[in-house]
Amino acid sequence: MKFGDIEWLGGRFAEYGPAARAATGILLKHNGWDWYYLKSRSDLEEALHRAIPNHETVAWGGDEAVLSISEWLDPAKAVTLGRLFLTTVDLRHALRIRIAREVWEWESTQNAPEVVRADLALALSNTAIFYDWPLNRKPRRVNVNRPDGKIVVASPSASPSESIGSALAEAIGESIFESSSEKADIVVASSMSELLASNVTANVVIVVEDNPLAIIEKLDIIRVEKAARCVVRVSPRNAREWMGSFGSFWRDSFVPIDKAVEFANRSQGVEAELVAGNQTFIHQSQNYLSQQYPEILPRTGGFVRASPPQVLPDVSFFDFDGEREVTRAPPPSKRMLDATVYQGRRRVRDLPPSGQIRIDVLIKPKTPSSKAVPDFPDELIDWQTDTRLLQVHMVELDRTVSTKEVSLPRRGASNLIEFEYEVVPQKDLDLRFMVCDGTQILQTARLLAKPQSKITLAFEADFTSLEKERKSFDLALLVNDSLGGRPSATVLSSDGIQITAFDTGEIGTMRAIASDLLETVVTNPEISLRDALMQLANVGSDLLEVIRAQIGVWPSDLERIQLMTKDNAFFPLEFLYDGIVPKDPRAPLCPNFKSCLRSAEPHKRCGTRQDAEVLCPMGFMGLRTVIERKVWSEGPQGAIWLKESLELSARHQIGRIGQIAFAASDIADEFGDDDALPSGLTLARIQSIVDELAPRLENWEEWEDAVVDENFSMGILIAHIDNTTVFIGADHQRNRARLEFGTVPVAILLGCKSAVGAIPSLSLPAKIMRKGSTRVVVAALTDILGRHANTAALYLGKRIRDAASGAVAVTLGEFILELRRELLADEVATGLILVALGDADIVLGG
Repeated sequence: MKFGDIEWLGGRFAEYGPAARAATGILLKHNGWDWYYLKSRSDLEEALHRAIPNHETVAWGGDEAVLSISEWLDPAKAVTLGRLFLTTVDLRHALRIRIAREVWEWESTQNAPEVVRADLALALSNTAIFYDWPLNRKPRRVNVNRPDGKIVVASPSASPSESIGSALAEAIGESIFESSSEKADIVVASSMSELLASNVTANVVIVVEDNPLAIIEKLDIIRVEKAARCVVRVSPRNAREWMGSFGSFWRDSFVPIDKAVEFANRSQGVEAELVAGNQTFIHQSQNYLSQQYPEILPRTGGFVRASPPQVLPDVSFFDFDGEREVTRAPPPSKRMLDATVYQGRRRVRDLPPSGQIRIDVLIKPKTPSSKAVPDFPDELIDWQTDTRLLQVHMVELDRTVSTKEVSLPRRGASNLIEFEYEVVPQKDLDLRFMVCDGTQILQTARLLAKPQSKITLAFEADFTSLEKERKSFDLALLVNDSLGGRPSATVLSSDGIQITAFDTGEIGTMRAIASDLLETVVTNPEISLRDALMQLANVGSDLLEVIRAQIGVWPSDLERIQLMTKDNAFFPLEFLYDGIVPKDPRAPLCPNFKSCLRSAEPHKRCGTRQDAEVLCPMGFMGLRTVIERKVWSEGPQGAIWLKESLELSARHQIGRIGQIAFAASDIADEFGDDDALPSGLTLARIQSIVDELAPRLENWEEWEDAVVDENFSMGILIAHIDNTTVFIGADHQRNRARLEFGTVPVAILLGCKSAVGAIPSLSLPAKIMRKGSTRVVVAALTDILGRHANTAALYLGKRIRDAASGAVAVTLGEFILELRRELLADEVATGLILVALGDADIVLGG
């Protein structure tokens, strides 16, 4: 792997690239990304000094982003770090780097451990670099029986004359060389195959091998089968002479094993390296050849530690004169949710067949190596202090919800929290982790795995609030068919969290009844608004009663709700009725309902409503409660209409509606001239839309020409939909699969169940937004009468056009809520089934 240091730092400073990566890996491993925000040389120097412990063996790793450092680190800062590291190396002669275990798991770089070591060796002696073992194991210890206190050196070779191990035994002096010993202090093998074929176990394993990968790939086997505490690789050239020098230096110079390797290399001109080892053993290794038993060695070495580096004067970063500009990614200021699974002390990537697993969860800085993972929404947190306590709920169907608190600072990583979970044999793993700030859902992710297959963390949706001001939720409700593949609702309130299955029992039955009834009252031309609302109130009241009985954490009063549904799945939250249904089924609507619905602040509670002599429409949740509808979907990208929500000033603004493409089926006008709403409002015809908004396009060819014209910014389509065929005009047909809305940002699509589909991702709104650049689709949840479709389209077209040119910015959610009230005040029941699907960051006007 080439790091491109010349392109990054310029030819004059490219030599500091490896040293900059060395320093960065140390800082990342020591304290995350805090160093990134330091401004002065002295602060960086102090941070690097603090990161190196007194024993001067420092861990290197922290984040795979260190290997793509040129993409995000300022060149001047990089050169400063490089210089500081090289100065540290000069002053701390005992400095050694331990490449941390996590580097073995870095997947974006092929042979990452070897690449890292080769790069670090450009900034520090290769003999001062070693690997941590690939896996966290606790192997058996080798208790060597030292005859007369003599060191036992073994070799699988046939005889001392054939083994270079005998040269090491001779150099050590007070030692015994054995070719058949099963336990030894040191084993010397002439190749990896010879070592692996032998039965010998030893504290120190020395292998004569030219290819480093041959040993690296077998380190875990060496650790487990050979009980090694330290592994050294020696090049075959002059290996016997090297063994003599190595043994003499280690015995006579009283130095740790890595220094003995370094001195022998210099003496014989041979390439040898300390490959891996236990840090404690390496520290104690200068005493290992003494005649006392290794288990009673002192805990720390006796070598003299170099004096700490001098603190240099605080100066600004030097002027950098790089040879060319390099475009860099933004700094790693974003964070991400992460979950890692362990069984015992071993990390597992596949779901074990049974037993208990531990799931470690934390929020950590996000770097360029984690581009596919969604950002954690820090901007939603109500930062009252420098640290915020958040709740992480582990949710699974048919199991008790487990909740832990995580402490998240304004910057850097949170503390790590642990969840215990018992694996059920032959059952899929399907858990949801919900990160919440009180009753506000910040982010959710699912931990998924088939039995004995790969475990994945799949992020669901962005739960960003659409409100201009951030307020806490009274309730957060997640409705989907995700966990266990079953429809369910996860309810989060100030009283706790609960998950309830919706595919069986009363809630599922009532949900189906509400869906059917909603379609009935909207498509029946003879039913009055009073009758429609009375029927819906009865079902909505019963459904709410069942929900409250099954979901004990449901609040008694709600002002703001966050509702998540999978794609455009139906859940009748707007039609839950918590008012008092009149005893008399013939009771009229409240005489003040129209003025109440049209007022800026509709009445939520009044004496008339409590008396229940009349039916109050304000008892419906959808007419008085702010409901933030979101769409749940699997995968890091989420549904096609889900984007990261922004402040109003940064959202996509529709400030003007230009030309409007309008087409309709003749069927929409098939009603009598004497048909009217009870309110006396005249039902709109196709010509009404033509007169107010746009000329009618007569066929599909005219429609398709218009919607690709950049001068058209809204499309209104009142279509007759018959299975897979869409009709406009007298009888102009198109297959659903070929329906186009081109480049218009706003689409109004009214037809039979235009907002839903048997397969949600193939619904018409999903197809329209996936195929073009349309941002918002307003559509119908149920079948819709043509006479009502015309009226609703006229209302929508005028209101969207006027809102877009207004001085005050209006979010889509606010607009639909106001429109629903207005339509009901005019006794247009169609307002109940209109939904807006689109970019949550759209604003109209402003």
